[in-house]
Amino acid sequence: MATSNSAREPLSRRAAAPPGGEAFRARYRYRVLIEAEISALKRRFSENIRSREPIARVNEILFKVLCHNICCIIHAATEHGLDLSVMLRADPLEVFKV
Repeated sequence: MATSNSAREPLSRRAAAPPGGEAFRARYRYRVLIEAEISALKRRFSENIRSREPIARVNEILFKVLCHNICCIIHAATEHGLDLSVMLRADPLEVFKV
C-alpha cells in the first residue's frame, strides 16, 4: 500500500479528509460550481476581452455575464416549456416581489 512521506498514513485516507475538515468541504464545493459556470461562459462568449481600458474591461465582463444569465433563462424556459412573455409583460416590481 502506498503511503505518504510526511504523515505515514495511506494516501487514500489523506485524500478523503482534506485539510480543514467539514468546513473546508462545505466551502470548497462552491468552487467547483463557480469554475463550471466560468468555463461555460468562456465557451459561449470566448475567453478574449477586447477592451483596453480597465473600466471598459469590467463592463465587457459584466455584459458577458448578463448575456450568459439571459441565455440560461431562455434555455431553462424552453427546456421546461415555460412562457416568458408573461414575465416580460408584467410589472418588474411584482415579478420579483419577495
